[in-house]
This record gives sequence, structure tokens and C-alpha cells, in this order.
Amino acid sequence: MARGGLTGLLVLACVSVASADFTNGGFEMGDFTAWSTAGLASVETAAFGTGTTQGVQQAFLDTFDQTGSSRSDIEMFLGLGDGDLNTIADSLNTGDAVVEGSALKQTITVNAGDVLTFDWNMMTDEFLASPSFNDFSFVSIVDTMTDISVLADVFTGSFVASSTFFAHETGFSSFSHTFTTGGTYTIGFGVVDVGDADYASGLIIDNVQIVPSPSAAALAVLGMPIAVSCFRRRR
Repeated sequence: MARGGLTGLLVLACVSVASADFTNGGFEMGDFTAWSTAGLASVETAAFGTGTTQGVQQAFLDTFDQTGSSRSDIEMFLGLGDGDLNTIADSLNTGDAVVEGSALKQTITVNAGDVLTFDWNMMTDEFLASPSFNDFSFVSIVDTMTDISVLADVFTGSFVASSTFFAHETGFSSFSHTFTTGGTYTIGFGVVDVGDADYASGLIIDNVQIVPSPSAAALAVLGMPIAVSCFRRRR
């Protein structure tokens, strides 16, 4: 192989193995090591009432008792634009503003083609309210651009009776997102009260991980020779 082609391959290899999985992505450390939180957040076991999808620990976000962070606090914490969450609320045809919420986040580096996956379960007491307001949960993916995906909302979510202290829950579902561009991203999860703060909603997050792109996984098979090449090029 020509020297230039070999150099290009080594550079690609060094870049490709730079992606990293989440630290404490299953919350098995029993705390929020490597994560940052806003509002009400705790690490719970299966005794919470929902079971777990991986290991014995999971993250729980709660808007209970009007002690969560305000909409603007959550937006600033996650790196969202001012009013982004109200835009989501409007898209759900609520006509009401986001009042407060809770969130957690971690910043990671990924390659193009890597896949973010996690499990989630939203809970709410809003069905007991009259009139009910459309609380929602979401995941945010932020670098130079902002991508917010709604996980569930009260009006359209498929809720069943909950064995937790909430009235209803969706049960666990899985979410995936494929990164089209490599880089450093802040991944956030949140749940918010919309319209009022009198009836709480919650969100469980578990098994957060990055599945490497096929090309990155293939390069990883080269193992130590690539690591040595990267080290030598730095020197």
C-alpha cells in the first residue's frame, strides 16, 4: 500500500476508535457517577415497582411536589434553546406551557453510524386531574444542532395501570437513534409538567449505551496495533 494510503487508514482508525460508550449507562454504580441531573432524580431498583431491563438499578426522574426545575432551567441544563420545550408542547396541541421538570445528561463522543439505544418507561398521575394536562417525556441530542424526540405524552401515550405510586405507566419501550455525523454530543433525558404542577409525571431510563457502527467495530478488531499507531503518530 502506498504511504499516503496507509497514513489515511491509520488516521481513520485513530478517529474511529475514539468513540466511547456511556459511563454508568445502566446506573449499576447505584448513583449518578458520570451523569449530571436537574430537578428530582434518583437511582431505583426493581422494588420501585416497574422491574428493570438491565442489571438491578435504573434512573428515575420525577416532577412530584412542585420541586422540579423550571422550564428555562431544564432548557439551559440540557443545552436547548429558550422556549424549545414549549415548542414541543405546542406541537402536541396542548395550548399550555411547560411549568417544570427534571432531567439528566451525559456528554459522549461517537462516530458516524454509531447507534444510541436505551429503555424508558413514563408514569403519570395526570389522568386523575380534571381537566388533564399533557405532560410529556423526551430525549434530547445536542451538538451544534438540537434534536428533541418525544418518548410519550399523556394524551396519546399507551398507558396502563401502574404498580408504582403513580396511577399509570407506559411500560418499558426501547429507543434508538443513529448518528449520521461523528462528534461530541450531549444526550439528555427529561420529563415535564405542562399546564400545572399539581399532578406529577415520572420517567425511568435504563440500559443507555452506544452500539458501534459496523466500520468502527471492524476496526476495533485490529486492537493494539491501531492503538500503537495512534500513539506513534501523536509522538
